[in-house]
Amino acid sequence: VAAGPVGGCCGSVAVTDSSASGNGSTDTSKEEYSDPYGNASDFQIARIPADKIAISEIKGDSQTVTIGFDQEGFSPAVLVVQSKVETVWNINAAAESKDIDILFPYYGALLQVREGNNPITFTPDQDFEFYTEDGVFCGYVKVVEDIEQIDIDAIKSEVAAFDPSSSLYNTIGGGEGDNCCR
Repeated sequence: VAAGPVGGCCGSVAVTDSSASGNGSTDTSKEEYSDPYGNASDFQIARIPADKIAISEIKGDSQTVTIGFDQEGFSPAVLVVQSKVETVWNINAAAESKDIDILFPYYGALLQVREGNNPITFTPDQDFEFYTEDGVFCGYVKVVEDIEQIDIDAIKSEVAAFDPSSSLYNTIGGGEGDNCCR
């Protein structure tokens, strides 16, 4: 069943539902989130684990990539996709995972993840992060010019150095600036 495109000022993604199950797990370290004004938050910001990476597979004019999701988080939490190629990204949620919403701030979109396959169709043009609605689990999509010419170690280092708390802070409405997807 197609749910149709969702999105906001930053673009759109198409979300469809289907029914297969899978799983994945990953370790995350968490740190308490607080805004620059010193207000504590219930959010627990996870560092993005960069030890495993999912690399898209290009066939014809499109690419596909799949990650797992369960009560331990995204596995892997880092995806590499080629720029400007239509992408079908599947988040395969395990049976034991709870229903949760995943935020895609760059696209101003939200995906209601349910058990089984949760495909997203989009055409990437820049790197972006994604989060569970509570900020507990985070992931990163690295967009490259040529999927055949990537430096996996450099990508792992870049993601390991990325601080998801600053981006999530803007997403939940605490920051100022040009982020239209707050």
